[in-house]
Amino acid sequence: MNKVQLPQPTLIFVAGGPGIGKTTLIDGLALRISSVCFVLKDAVGDPMLRSHLPGERGTLSGLRIDMASEFYKTHLRDQIYYSLLDLGITNLSRGLSPFIEGNYTGGIKNGYFQRVAFPYLEEKGFGKFRRKMLFCYAPLETIAKRLKVRNAPRDAEKLASEEALQKYMSNQNWLPSNLDEDFPGNLVVDTSKSLKENTERAMGYLMRDERSLNF
Repeated sequence: MNKVQLPQPTLIFVAGGPGIGKTTLIDGLALRISSVCFVLKDAVGDPMLRSHLPGERGTLSGLRIDMASEFYKTHLRDQIYYSLLDLGITNLSRGLSPFIEGNYTGGIKNGYFQRVAFPYLEEKGFGKFRRKMLFCYAPLETIAKRLKVRNAPRDAEKLASEEALQKYMSNQNWLPSNLDEDFPGNLVVDTSKSLKENTERAMGYLMRDERSLNF
């Protein structure tokens, strides 16, 4: 399959809760678009959540830092998301279109893009670059099933029991009501549909040069 070039280098934010199918969608799109790269939250953040054993150097065999801890909230959470932006900028400045993948649901609820991300891009001289948002969503039963199949270490607490999983599912903000306000011109993708259908729809969205929505 011949790959296509986007109209301009583009920051492509791919957001949505865990187990929603974000990386699956990115993989499908990367087969069709040239000059893209991956900036994935777990690849950036997971090493930061691992610790050393006493006397250990170079390896990270200690306990995983609790994401509910004050240490994480103070020293890691926001720093990880700034790292995603900085990596995106680094690649964008070299003519690549980065897929910046992360949860972002809680951030969007609190106006993250209008309050933090867009001003930061402006500050760094990248406020006028093309940007898009693919927000992944699926029925809750689909998400729960995918979390069980994935069975990632970071999901251990929520998968400890069916009760824990249901509590987690009910407490998450899977589709923020202010999404259109925080990131105008986004595209919501129902990942319970076929990858082929979603890839086609996302490609149409990414190829459109809707300047009024992206600048």
